[in-house]
Amino acid sequence: MDPKYIKEHETLPQEFDPQKWNDSFVGKKLFKWTEPLNENDNWAYKAYYRIGTEWIDKENALIVTTKQGLENIDFVSMFLQCFDSGIELGRLSTIYDIELDKPLINAKSLSTVLNPLIEIHFLTIVEKIVSMGLKKDYMSRTENLKKVKSRINPLLNERKNTVFKRFDRFYCTFDEFTLDNFENRLIKKALLLSKDLLLYMSNHQKFDEIQSKYVKCLSAFEHVSDQVEHWEVRHVKTNKLYPEYNEAVRLAKIILKRTDSSIHRNSTILDKTPPFWIDMSILYELYVYGLLRKAYGNSVMYQESGVTGKPDFIFCSDSEKIILDTKYIPRFDNNSNQLDTYIIRQLSGYCRDAKLLKKLRYDFVSAPDSIPVIPCVIIYPKEKTEASGSFCIDEKKTILEQCTQDDNLLYFYRLCIQLPTII
Repeated sequence: MDPKYIKEHETLPQEFDPQKWNDSFVGKKLFKWTEPLNENDNWAYKAYYRIGTEWIDKENALIVTTKQGLENIDFVSMFLQCFDSGIELGRLSTIYDIELDKPLINAKSLSTVLNPLIEIHFLTIVEKIVSMGLKKDYMSRTENLKKVKSRINPLLNERKNTVFKRFDRFYCTFDEFTLDNFENRLIKKALLLSKDLLLYMSNHQKFDEIQSKYVKCLSAFEHVSDQVEHWEVRHVKTNKLYPEYNEAVRLAKIILKRTDSSIHRNSTILDKTPPFWIDMSILYELYVYGLLRKAYGNSVMYQESGVTGKPDFIFCSDSEKIILDTKYIPRFDNNSNQLDTYIIRQLSGYCRDAKLLKKLRYDFVSAPDSIPVIPCVIIYPKEKTEASGSFCIDEKKTILEQCTQDDNLLYFYRLCIQLPTII
């Protein structure tokens, strides 16, 4: 049966009657039981801030695509900006999730989103590993040598040398400190398989940048074999001392499974995808963080903990001290649309949080009366169009110079960070 398509925040199709499907709806990732947005609305199962594919039961699947007005997002550019932001590995992994153990779903349109996401994430992690230097391990080797090294393997030496009267050779087993360990071989195997996958992005304006990452990464594995056995993949262990390697190995295993169920032969990319989801609110948040970091560097702090919670960003420079929060809600583009009360309360609480004020270099304890009213900025998305010009973050201007002041609230501002679109 063909999967059903809906957009973000739309109600599930009528055929998914809650009374019939209620048990099947438990634990689903793409939709939830949602309260009415206005008096004319009703409680219902609705998609929310995630796109992707998911099985409702064994026969019926659901596909959620981006909301109305955001259909032409350039995900490749967004992924590149996110993964280049310098955010920690754990946070990057919250952008998306894949259920590889579930049957595939026929979702050609979303396979063009999932494949670049995995590839760019993988290349970014491997690039970080290369910059730090590849890990070496002691690996056991057995070779037929002219000189004894470590210990002779009596059984092999008898069969291969003594029987044939080759007394000048010795089969020895020894440990070698080498780059050619399993993790490096698995990563190289995934890199080689990625070559064909990257061709699907060849028409993208940033393909040269992606290709440069790929060549840089692959060249670092020149002295590493790509021979990988099934049992090695199944029994690979993680190491807390190497978080980058753990993430690279996880992604390499996904690439191997996405390209072919057998790691010994090449295959083509399928238009089908495993069940997966992408959290658009986190993706937009990290995309904005990448742009802010590029423009203002370390003046931007991400998810600093306070008593009242964690604002997405706090900005602290000699000229400006601001609380910023992203909201993946395009309707804020119109200043006449009043901000929701909970958003106003949320940001107002951050401005009175002693821990966050300390991060902004204010002395809340000794001089509370000297602390000014701190500006609050709501950052929201809109598709980039020819009429809208370039991205609205300009490093030559202050943040508030690029904002629109809210008509109804004191020291509340709105900043539109446009989403890149496919030309």
